Amino acid sequence: MRAPFKLGDLAAWAWIRRLRSPAAPNAFLGQVLMLVGWTAFGQGLYIVALPILSRTYSVEAFGNLAVLQAVTTFTSAVAALRYDVAILLPEEDSPAINLLGLSLGAVALTTGAIVLFVMVVTPARIFTGQFSFLQTLWWLIPVTHFGSATRDVLTHWAIRRKAFATIARTKVSQVAYQLAVQLGLGLAGVGALGLYLGDAVGRVAGAGTILREFWSKDRMLVRSVTPRGMAAVARRYQSYPKYGLWALLLSRAGRDLVPVAMVGLYGATVAGWLGLASRVMSAPLELIGRSVAQVYMGEAADLARRDPRALKRLYYKSTRKLLLIGTLPCVTILALGPTIFEFAFGAQWAEAGVYGRYLTVMLLAQFVNFPLVHTLNVLERPGWQLVWDAGVLVSGLGGVAVLHRLGFDARAAVLYYSCAMGAMFALHFVMSAIAIEQRLAAHEHVSTDPDHAS
Repeated sequence: MRAPFKLGDLAAWAWIRRLRSPAAPNAFLGQVLMLVGWTAFGQGLYIVALPILSRTYSVEAFGNLAVLQAVTTFTSAVAALRYDVAILLPEEDSPAINLLGLSLGAVALTTGAIVLFVMVVTPARIFTGQFSFLQTLWWLIPVTHFGSATRDVLTHWAIRRKAFATIARTKVSQVAYQLAVQLGLGLAGVGALGLYLGDAVGRVAGAGTILREFWSKDRMLVRSVTPRGMAAVARRYQSYPKYGLWALLLSRAGRDLVPVAMVGLYGATVAGWLGLASRVMSAPLELIGRSVAQVYMGEAADLARRDPRALKRLYYKSTRKLLLIGTLPCVTILALGPTIFEFAFGAQWAEAGVYGRYLTVMLLAQFVNFPLVHTLNVLERPGWQLVWDAGVLVSGLGGVAVLHRLGFDARAAVLYYSCAMGAMFALHFVMSAIAIEQRLAAHEHVSTDPDHAS
């Protein structure tokens, strides 16, 4: 299992920086390796603690946690109205810092809206049946929403600054605080609350870490944030909330709300098995995929403006290497999933290994596509993203609901979902490749147009 993390595998991505400066390849490789290393450390902490957590908390508690995580991941992803994605695009810092201010303002407003909605409608009327556990825990949703969304917005600023050391420290601090609370309260006998509270504390702590870094280095730029400046960038990048917001809502509903659907359709225990299988299987995605994605986003935004041909090369080279890296862990789980899960986490988790087998199709496709998924955004194609995300909702969440209606069991639903999402990620790859070709053609036309040159 050490092969995926060799320098040789990651070095393939570094060549693109030769287009920038002689010393650049080492800089790019160093950025990826630093993020991979610190992410590996954070993931390692969680994986080491997971066998203890799985024996401290019940499968049902993990299922309920999956619901909380799904809801807050869904809401926090759209909290900034997608203006945070545009932070990478302006060449000058003034519009970028106004986009940051606009994004954080949107996060504050959406957090307040969640609190107001729950208080007006009342938790007892919103959370019923399988979700009644949230009647006394609903306050964790706006807290986690605010922490996650703030962290994500500031992470986009850090990517713009190429402050990958800051991102790395944020990853580790979030896991450390999360585990400290979950293990401490679990061993103290507090019950499932410790699992839920630890997740929320970790996300808020991650936001605090990256906020301190931002304030220490870029607080002077805050003076450039003005109502007029935020209004200007809101108009300039209005396509992101106009198209990108709805695209993300559809996409998140099709993916992140599946655990919620599983609780409602098949019960919290099934959601617990699915949640643990997804978390363990997604470890390589978090370890390499997310780290490469954050470096790739910074590179792609720059290359989309200056050199689309280099962006095309980076896109295909990254795809091939990610496919090679992701195959081995998926084959391992496919062959030994139930045995590995039962040995590592206890007999009650053997079924999670079966789910892990079924998820290999989706997770391999997601691992390859995830670092590149923002290609359509940096190429300013939110309308295309909207079409794809609508397909994710219909084929994912909609398909699972239809299978349940037809009487299929949870295993069949998980297998279908995995295959459907694998197909959708393959489609996204093709759409991104077409968008790159169109940008390249437009760039070459402008470069050879004598009227433009004059």
